[in-house]
Amino acid sequence: MVKGTVEESGGLNPHIKAGSYLGRLAGVFEKTLKVTKVDEVTKTATIETVDRWEWTFGVRTKEGDQRFTVLTSPKISTKSKAYGFINALKGSTMNIGEDVDTDELVGKYANLTIKDKQKNDRLGNIQVTSEIADVVSTDVTPDEEIVIEGLAVSDEDEGEDSSKGKAAKETPPAEPSAASAKTANLPSPQAKKSKK
Repeated sequence: MVKGTVEESGGLNPHIKAGSYLGRLAGVFEKTLKVTKVDEVTKTATIETVDRWEWTFGVRTKEGDQRFTVLTSPKISTKSKAYGFINALKGSTMNIGEDVDTDELVGKYANLTIKDKQKNDRLGNIQVTSEIADVVSTDVTPDEEIVIEGLAVSDEDEGEDSSKGKAAKETPPAEPSAASAKTANLPSPQAKKSKK
């Protein structure tokens, strides 16, 4: 049996009251994590790297706009968390074989379900933070744009090249981030059958 431990992460989300909040996608970034896997039988540890997409949302709270991140696999299938996020932000369901450019989702609004999350720190203390549990489509756009420190989404980007979609602008970078995830492709029904 193999167990895994995440060694590196995007940090903790702020703690806010659990509930439904309006959020705006500020960016989707490629992130590589180091994971330590321990073989229970041989007790040997290996360090592996895994690729993830880090979805960054600006969330409207009573205390002001706050930054929330959530990691997903870069693989998009009809059962993946990323597939649900994309559908909610697009406001429609992706078809098998359809390509998606995550830059085109930047600036879109969704209802985010936030729940409490408890985590033990390295000293054994319990930290209570919040995490995004679900992303649901919405037609609501606020009178005032949601803006989070470090990443800003501007409607000025729309006039540049509408075929590229809106892009997240880093001002300055909140943390080192890789290039934005560009496109993803759902496997075609034929590809699924050929793998069996």
